[in-house]
Amino acid sequence: MAKTKSCDRCGEVIFKINSICEDAEIICQKCNNVIYFNAGKYTTYEKKCSHCENDLFKLRRYDYGDKEIIKIECTKCKGEPKQYYVDREGNKIDRSVREILLIKDTIESVENNIYNIEDTISDIDNRVYYLESEVGSIINNIYSKDEMINGLEDNVDNIKSDIYSMSSEIDRLKNDIENIDNQIYRLEREF
Repeated sequence: MAKTKSCDRCGEVIFKINSICEDAEIICQKCNNVIYFNAGKYTTYEKKCSHCENDLFKLRRYDYGDKEIIKIECTKCKGEPKQYYVDREGNKIDRSVREILLIKDTIESVENNIYNIEDTISDIDNRVYYLESEVGSIINNIYSKDEMINGLEDNVDNIKSDIYSMSSEIDRLKNDIENIDNQIYRLEREF
């Protein structure tokens, strides 16, 4: 069911149309509050009704679930203002020129998306390069630590070998002392 849209400022329901590129300024008859009505890309509305030339309109709102559709309706005959196509400067154009402009906009949008993707890829490449450098640095650090550990292990092995040699020397000296003690004991018994 259609509902009449009113001015947000004063509550009036009658408006005039001021055509501008890709929009129509819907102007409140009472307080001159402006509502921008999107007519579509390169499309706008005539200022008068296409049937009776009346310049006063109501906005009829139709709700379709989540979607709201607003139609412009003449206050005299309930007709609609005629839509026509315009370029960015507001000059009237025919449908084929509009289609070319829409295709051109689509191409520009795709080119911008490609540029953004290329920029993102470049940013990712820079991050990957940085991370690879960090990984290389970490690997070099690990190799350096491994070499240090190997050096320490060699030192520990040398110390163990020295301890083993000293332990053997100590055992030999103990045996020598024991032999000397035994000789002293024999000599003391003899004298």
